[in-house]
Amino acid sequence: MKWPMVYLGDVAKIQTGRSNKEDAVPDGYYVFFDRSQETQRSKRFLFDAEAVIVPGEGAEFIPRYYCGRFDLHQRVYAITDFRGVDGKFLYYVLRWKRRYFTQVAIGSTVKSLRRGMFERFCFECPKMPVQRYISSVLFAYDDLIDNNRRRILLLERAARLLYREWFINLRFPGHERVKVINGVPAGWERKRLGEIAPFRYGRSLKSESRIPGEYSVYGSSGVVGTHQYPFVTGPAIIVGRKGNVGSVFWSQRDFYPIDTVYYIEPNDSSLFLYHALRRIPFINTDAAVPGLNRNYAHSRMILLPDDALFHLFERYAVPKYEQISRLSQSNDLLAKARDLLLPRLMSGRIAV
Repeated sequence: MKWPMVYLGDVAKIQTGRSNKEDAVPDGYYVFFDRSQETQRSKRFLFDAEAVIVPGEGAEFIPRYYCGRFDLHQRVYAITDFRGVDGKFLYYVLRWKRRYFTQVAIGSTVKSLRRGMFERFCFECPKMPVQRYISSVLFAYDDLIDNNRRRILLLERAARLLYREWFINLRFPGHERVKVINGVPAGWERKRLGEIAPFRYGRSLKSESRIPGEYSVYGSSGVVGTHQYPFVTGPAIIVGRKGNVGSVFWSQRDFYPIDTVYYIEPNDSSLFLYHALRRIPFINTDAAVPGLNRNYAHSRMILLPDDALFHLFERYAVPKYEQISRLSQSNDLLAKARDLLLPRLMSGRIAV
């Protein structure tokens, strides 16, 4: 089925933001989108609209849909004021056709897009009822994914707050009856990280060597792909070694850590240690490429509770992270189903 072709510049307004990343603040009321599409906060808003937001530079130009008040980095585009096109439908069109933007982007090191490249983008545009039907089908998947993400954040927050209450504020069960000497409760002890959980090196696995599969591949920025085979049995901890120095991740399932990270053996990993490591200010120890020296990391001190409190925290936290893992797996399946439907609906191969 063939639908009429339209130019994006004829059916929407294309604008950039005015702010720099430094304008983002922790206590801002409005959403702020930076160049990497990370959601920050701002004390002001530049737009109050339904919008499709696309970074103007980078390796991938993945769009986001947002409705409300927000601010933008000056190298991020907001597509608004839709005329004859549904905003959510346009969002899925740009997701489907984002390879177009990677092909027309200019620049040798950092790829970037000009406003005219958006204006000249041409796509098939069916009648509004068809657009809304297509977007409603696809958005139902994204809505479920977002709900799961919110549940994941709540579960992580609950575990993080409990860790802080028990092990930072020292308001653990029975704390009233425990003597504290020099900031350390009786029965607790400080040990070097290398004594309790030595860091192991990840293994090199170039992107072209990866066979897409069910096991997450971890780099210092988190999950960077999948592979058919794991290297480490989960659950276990991953720590950024090169690039994102000191980033800390928990993998409930088996995974593959590449050579930009360290990992901690499953027998030495625990959710207590995971939360403890997230509070350690690991610093860059390399001059050129940011890096974390293993000997330096091993020298960091960890305050360990008594066995009873340790196991009590694990009994509380483990079910939460098992649920997080199930929600994450559910999101993976939902995303795969949505991505299978997307080209079929957009091309008219599935009748609507």
